[in-house]
Amino acid sequence: MTQEIHNQLSPAVNPLSGRNSANDLYQRDVAVEKQIQSAIILTDEQIIANARIHEKEAEAYLQEEAIVYLIKLSKQEDNENLYNSLSNILLERIEHQVKFHLRAFEEGLKEEAYNEFLARLFHHILRADGKGDFLQVRFWLALNRLAITVFHRFKNREQRERKLLDPGEFAAREENDDGEDDADEDFIEPQRLIPGENRWSSVEQWSLISEAMQNLDENIRRAYFLYYFLGWQIETIDSNEPSVSDHFGKTPKTIRNWLHKANAALENKWRGDHHE
Repeated sequence: MTQEIHNQLSPAVNPLSGRNSANDLYQRDVAVEKQIQSAIILTDEQIIANARIHEKEAEAYLQEEAIVYLIKLSKQEDNENLYNSLSNILLERIEHQVKFHLRAFEEGLKEEAYNEFLARLFHHILRADGKGDFLQVRFWLALNRLAITVFHRFKNREQRERKLLDPGEFAAREENDDGEDDADEDFIEPQRLIPGENRWSSVEQWSLISEAMQNLDENIRRAYFLYYFLGWQIETIDSNEPSVSDHFGKTPKTIRNWLHKANAALENKWRGDHHE
């Protein structure tokens, strides 16, 4: 009875409005819901103290998904102190992982890419249309995919700039990207999009994938599935996060070559079916 009274007196947690590929509303993990419910009745100082806890087993620990919710809520309530404090704590948690994705760039470009990543991240955290809600469902998957999006954007820009400086070096290469990304595509769920297309998955697309993959090595098919459909990273610095590279005992370069072959097979199949 005491718990029921407590639930009645506690402020309600705002529901998510974003939807997955089946058009179902996103659902937070039960543990995240409980963390948010417990946090929103605390003082700002207590919330900040809990967000600074690093031990995941601690009773007051706040997962990143819960911190994202509290950042968004504090912004809506014009609570600048809480918003700034929680934002800084979140940045401390993610900085190493994000910069790992951007490590190939020279220092100046890496910093520029990191700043763009942060701008996109907080754009999605604060947006009201539900398109950033995936951050409250699977934060690290959303974060890694956003970091990869920014990496490719800056990699393409870097290649174009080098091409201008040395046209001969890149004369044989095709430009596959115009350098502009649609921010709404940052958090596409891995099961929803086929490389080379901008349409959502369908029965016909699944048939296309199965047929195109038949001629590929089994390991390539499995790597493609792990990366695009389960959201595994190619490589990771976190031993608790699975990676395709570790799973197969192969270098990240090998895994990228496998994914390139899979994407090429799908692209060739798609072109053959739609441009005869």
